[in-house]
Amino acid sequence: MLGLAKRIGARFLITSTSEVYGDPLEHPQKETYWGHVNPIGVRSCYDEGKRTAETLTMDYHRGAGVEVRIAQIFNTYGPRMCLDDGRVVSNFVSQAIRKQPLTVYGDGKQTRSFQYVSDLVDGLMALMEGEHVGPFNLGNPGEFTMIELAEVVKETIDSSATIEFRPNTLMILIRGNQILAK
Repeated sequence: MLGLAKRIGARFLITSTSEVYGDPLEHPQKETYWGHVNPIGVRSCYDEGKRTAETLTMDYHRGAGVEVRIAQIFNTYGPRMCLDDGRVVSNFVSQAIRKQPLTVYGDGKQTRSFQYVSDLVDGLMALMEGEHVGPFNLGNPGEFTMIELAEVVKETIDSSATIEFRPNTLMILIRGNQILAK
């Protein structure tokens, strides 16, 4: 896509993610923050893939003169979300609708930034129409704990819903009968 943008002189938008910051030591993250990352962690393929895409985008910008914009998108919610897409807002909403306990992993004190989908679209449009290359964070500077989010969903959808705490998920890599990683 970067090669095509170069050939036809198009402005190129890469939609990246807040995950490029890893497990940040800074809240909220500024675009100048480089992150606190684990390049070999269980979920690192996603984070590293997005960082690589940002790097290639900037290489085309600096080396080939491609006009680019980099958006690092934080958690987005709104109409037409798939109930089973695996994100925390849709998980809580689908559990409440199905009269299931809202599942909070760990102690529920981990925080996330949430933005409404129309705010994201407005931000992307402004980024594309402006001169700022990026990266540019598109999110909300206010963060909510998972417990706070679960309470909002509970109050909004079903006040009788319960909140169930479970241990953080653990992935185990096994080859043959040998445990390689936990």
